[in-house]
Amino acid sequence: MKPEFVKASIKFKGKVDFIKYDADANKGQSSNFKVEGFPTLFWFDAPAPSAKRSSSSAQKYTGGRSLDGIAKWIDKKLLGSLPYDAGDVIEVDDEIFDKKV
Repeated sequence: MKPEFVKASIKFKGKVDFIKYDADANKGQSSNFKVEGFPTLFWFDAPAPSAKRSSSSAQKYTGGRSLDGIAKWIDKKLLGSLPYDAGDVIEVDDEIFDKKV
C-alpha cells in the first residue's frame, strides 16, 4: 500500500497533509487509536489551533488499497468539509467574496 499512499500524497499535495507514524516503534498512539493491523489510514479534520487530535475524531479508512480507492475517500472527505454541496452555485457579493472564493 505504501506506493499508493505516496501517489495519493502527491495527488493531494497542498490540500491534505499525509503523516506516516510507525506504530511498531511508537506504541503510545497506536493503542489510543485501536490500530490492529498495518497499514491503517485515518482521516482527521483540522482541529482548532489549541485542540489536540483524539481517537474520537479519527475516521478509519476501510476501502481498497489502490490510489483510486484512497483518492475517492479523500475527495469525499474534502467535499464533506465544504459548507455547501459541491456543484452548487454559490452567489457572493463584495462583502463575502474573500470568505467564499
